[in-house]
Parts: sequence; structure tokens; C-alpha cells
Amino acid sequence: MYQQQQSGWDFSHRQNAYQNRGDAPQMGELPPGTYQVRITGASLEATKRTGDPMFVWELTVLSGQHANRKTWKHCLLVTDDHWKYFGWDLDALGVQLQHPNAITDHAWRGQFIGVAVEITIKQNKRDDGQVFTNTYFNQRLNLSPDARPPAYHPPQQQRQQPAYPQNPAEPVRDTLPPHTDDVPPPHNGYGYGDDLPF
Repeated sequence: MYQQQQSGWDFSHRQNAYQNRGDAPQMGELPPGTYQVRITGASLEATKRTGDPMFVWELTVLSGQHANRKTWKHCLLVTDDHWKYFGWDLDALGVQLQHPNAITDHAWRGQFIGVAVEITIKQNKRDDGQVFTNTYFNQRLNLSPDARPPAYHPPQQQRQQPAYPQNPAEPVRDTLPPHTDDVPPPHNGYGYGDDLPF
């Protein structure tokens, strides 16, 4: 426990944690792309503005340069279309819903915790030009609860064999291919817009 000295609190036992804190995690939305994530939360909540029901998925990135970052997928549950999109999410996870009221059961929601999923994040524009983000469940991944995909290694430029100079007096220069983005392009999936006005 903490010991209070005359000059105040004694935090000397936290010196190791401070010195080994590492880099601060990145904040903000994940950029568009395809990610391997694990479901770390599944809750039934109400929107702040209207109080409408929505299902909220908390997703933690498993690998890549954004490993351990979190993102959230919100599914409104008001209209028939909302339930259609939500059903497609459950299909991607391989789960059947026997009755809509089952989602109110804490134990039913608990079955998703630890499940690994491939998701795609896309940015779209409304008619008014405002950009919003959608998150789609693509497929459930066959990973055990404590397993992780292979570690991420930043893309490295490959050195090409130098061409033999036509003039032996000219120096040989290696050429490097242009840098390419390591993030694969997103592909189609099903889901419901996450940028909700609440």
C-alpha cells in the first residue's frame, strides 16, 4: 500500500512501471482496412440522445501495427432493416438467434467474449458530403482465446540486384522498389453504419 510521508505520498514502488511504460497507444479511429480482432465486449445499450436500443461490440485488434487498439461497432435495433443487418453480423459469427429477446440475456451475450473475427472498416459519404465509418464482420476466425495471429513486421524494401553497367567506369547503383502500403484493401462484408447520431 501507499505510505504517506511528511512531504506527501510515497510512489517509489511505481518507478519501474514509469520507466518501462513504452510508447503511448495511438488514439482516434482506426484507418480503413481489414483487421483481425477479438470481441472483448458485447452489450445492449441505449443511445444517449433518443434512448433507442443498440447492440455494441467492443473489438480489440490482434495484430499489425494497430495491435491492442480498440474499436467499437454499434448496431441500432429499432427497424426491421436494423435487425436484418444485426442478423448478418450473427451469421458471420456462426450464431443463430432463436428469439430476439435472447439478446437481453447477459449469458447469451457472454458467448461472444473471446471470439476472433475478421472485420473491414470503410469510410463512406452521405449525400451532404459528411464522412462516416462502417464496420463489417467478414468471418469468424478459428483462433483459440489466447492465440494471436503472426506478429506484425513493418514492410521492408527489398534490394534488387544491380544491373551490370554498360560502362565499367560508371558506378553500380542499387535500385529500390517504391514503398507499398502493407494494409490489404477492404473487401465486402455485411454490417450497419457505426457513425450514429446520438
